[in-house]
Amino acid sequence: MNTGYSIWDHDTQKRVHHETLKVLKNVGIRVDNDESLEIFHSNGAHVTKEKKGGCVRLPEHLVEDCIGWAPKSVIYYGRDQARDFDTKSGKVGFSTFGECVQIVDPYTRELRPTTKEDCGYTGKLVDYYDACTVMERAVCSTDKPSETQPLHNLEALLKNTSKHIILGAGNRENFKIMLKMAQVAAGGKDAFEKRPIITFSVCPSSPLTLTKHTCEVIIECAKAGVGMWVIPMVLAGGTGPVTLAGSVVQHNAETLGGLALAQLVKKGTPCTYCSCTSIMYLKNASAVMGAPEYGMLGRATAQMAKFYDLPAAIATGVTESKSTDIQAAYESAINLTQVAMSRPPIIYG
Repeated sequence: MNTGYSIWDHDTQKRVHHETLKVLKNVGIRVDNDESLEIFHSNGAHVTKEKKGGCVRLPEHLVEDCIGWAPKSVIYYGRDQARDFDTKSGKVGFSTFGECVQIVDPYTRELRPTTKEDCGYTGKLVDYYDACTVMERAVCSTDKPSETQPLHNLEALLKNTSKHIILGAGNRENFKIMLKMAQVAAGGKDAFEKRPIITFSVCPSSPLTLTKHTCEVIIECAKAGVGMWVIPMVLAGGTGPVTLAGSVVQHNAETLGGLALAQLVKKGTPCTYCSCTSIMYLKNASAVMGAPEYGMLGRATAQMAKFYDLPAAIATGVTESKSTDIQAAYESAINLTQVAMSRPPIIYG
C-alpha cells in the first residue's frame, strides 16, 4: 500500500516524538476540570492543583502506553451500511469542514448568517457526492440559541445524510442528548453500540490546555465507547512557537494529551489524530488558512499520525480569497496537494 511521501524522515519524526514527551513531562498541560485531574493523578501523572484546575505532567511511559491502547484504525459507520468508511482501506476520503457562520445565499447571492436549514442542505450535498466519505458539519444553525446549536446541527444532519457524522457537542449536557438522538437514529442503543454513526470532535485550546467542557466531552465519549476527533488548532507565532517544527511539537503534545485522557478513562477508545494547525499573520494577528504553511503543517501532522499508526483527519484546502477566483483555486490546490501526498484517511476542508 502506498503510504505517501514524507515531509520528514523517520529519525526526524522520532525526534519530534521525543521532544513532545519532554514537553508533556516537564511543561505539562493545563487541565481545567477536577474530574480529569483525578483521572490523571490516579494513573501516575504528576498533578499540581491551582485555584482553578491544575497542571498535569505526564511521564513518558504513560503517554506511550496510551498511544499503544488507542485503536490503529476506525470504521466510520453510516446509517446506510454501504456508506461505511474504513481507515484501513488505504483510500483518501474527503469531508466538509466548518463551522461557517455566513453563507452566500444561493438565490439572492447576498452574504447572510447560516441557518439550520442550510445545515440540512449541506448534509444533502455530502450525502450525494461519493468523494465525501464522512460528514463534518459545514455550517452552523445561527438562527438557534448558541447553547443548543449542536443539537439543532445534529438533527438537521441526521435528517439529511446517511453518512457518518462528525460533530462537536460543546459540553456534557449536549453530549448526553446528542448521544440519545444518534441512538434513536441508529435503531436503538444496542444497534448504535455495534455501529456508532457519530464521532464527537474535541478541540484542545492552544497553548497546551484542556478546558472544562473539552474534558467533559472526552470523558463522556470514552465512557460511552464513542470515537472522537482530537483537533488542535495551534497558530505558529501566536498560540504556538513561531517555527513550524516547534508548532508541530506543541500540536503533537495537545493531541496526545487529549488522547491520553480518553485512554485512561477507557482503554481502546477510538481517537482520530486531527489537525487544523496553521500560522498567524503577524501584521494583524489573524489566522492564515490559505498560506503554504497550512499545507506544510497538515502534511507534517499527517506523518506524525502515521508514526503512531493512528487514523488521521487533516484540515486543508481553505483559501484567503474573498471570492471564487484564481487565488482561491491555487491556494486550495497547493495545500490540498501537499496533504494528499501524505495520504491521510480523511482530508477535510
